[in-house]
Amino acid sequence: MTANSDAVLVVEDEIIVGMDLAVSLEDAGFTVVGPFASCDAALDAISGARQTIRAGVLDINLGEGVTSAPIAEKLSALGVPFVFLSGYTAGRNKIFDQFPDAPRISKPCLPETLLHHIRELTAS
Repeated sequence: MTANSDAVLVVEDEIIVGMDLAVSLEDAGFTVVGPFASCDAALDAISGARQTIRAGVLDINLGEGVTSAPIAEKLSALGVPFVFLSGYTAGRNKIFDQFPDAPRISKPCLPETLLHHIRELTAS
């Protein structure tokens, strides 16, 4: 972790993907909160975060029919912007209707694509 005040929450149920995301963000100077593979762990982290979370990277499907919608709701209530990073970015999805302004990034993606979106979200 770096001393950067721009903390980014990472929620990804595939541990290798989550770790790769964390490394890319840390290499770019962000502090990473996570990665978390479950909704409950991520919500607990948001509530107990020692630093201000400035943005989030959310996988939509967290396995066994669980989505990241409750995390997106919590971040939205706190005014924290986020991106959806998922294999489910094409077509209609209920979560996209719920959060129409959240950027969507398809997996797999280049680290530069993710970093571009996170920099935009944390710049404001």
